[in-house]
Amino acid sequence: MAVSRRYDGGPAARLPAELRLSLQNITDMGFDSGDTRGIAFDPEAEEIVIRLGVGGVLRATTGTAYLDDPAWHLSTAGRAADRRTPPYEEGVPPTVRRRSRQPEGAVAVAAGFLHSAMLEMRMVRYAHLSERTPVWPLARALTGAGTDILAAGARRGGRREKAFRDLGEAWIDRGGDALTPGVADRLRRLADLTQLPDRTRAWLEGITPPSVPAPHATGEPDPALAPETELRLVKYSAAHIRHEREHDAFAVVTLAVPHSDQDSSGRTWRLRTRKIDNVSHFRLRSDAFAGAQAFRTMGESMILGNDTLRVRGKAVAPPAS
Repeated sequence: MAVSRRYDGGPAARLPAELRLSLQNITDMGFDSGDTRGIAFDPEAEEIVIRLGVGGVLRATTGTAYLDDPAWHLSTAGRAADRRTPPYEEGVPPTVRRRSRQPEGAVAVAAGFLHSAMLEMRMVRYAHLSERTPVWPLARALTGAGTDILAAGARRGGRREKAFRDLGEAWIDRGGDALTPGVADRLRRLADLTQLPDRTRAWLEGITPPSVPAPHATGEPDPALAPETELRLVKYSAAHIRHEREHDAFAVVTLAVPHSDQDSSGRTWRLRTRKIDNVSHFRLRSDAFAGAQAFRTMGESMILGNDTLRVRGKAVAPPAS
């Protein structure tokens, strides 16, 4: 939330001061974007209670607060901290570390696969990309990787090279469709940017399959047509100015949707994400997360259950595969 300053922030005053609250163990929640006339804390409550407007509320058992204020050093508390803090002194520059030996051959390929898989799985932190991130297949492909890498690294000479080739082939085979264009393309770039021996380069080209469509691209259920859905994540941001740029209100809704056909892992549910721009109304209650509920669209509104979640705005089509 943006908070006002009680002191002269100088040139930095043009940037808002933000108070960020992170709450855990939510016990009650009610929020309506049409009811945002101030935020208040209840200091008498035994738990954390935050009043949102007239009827909104957030209750939680634990939480943390973090202030992000570029002018804080000019506040009374900031000036007091300056007086207690020893002056900064230029230290002795750190010694130059010896550059470690870079992996070669199949070892470099294995390292490249691990790095690529890590980057791919980390995309799940972006809510609107969560359904496109094949975390489960990639985790399945890399099961036991730590032990296997140590065992392969303990070998010497040609046996070591072969052990890492076998390991790379096993990961790719177990990963299946998880070797999305992101991973496959990074492996191809590895061959172009690294001084791989000709034999290793030919082997890498042979085991790297051509680009395949992302697993979600075809035959996936539409949340609005599913008999029931479960809300897994919802994100809402009001219109605001950040880093001197204007941002429109938006929301991201992630739902678990049942699927009639099981995949190879036996799962029958998929994640489906809807991003909504230019949000004009957002309402959420804590019981939106209370199990399976119906999901429907009405005009520009998306509604979950008995109005436990309502978002009105312009839905954004998922990015093309």
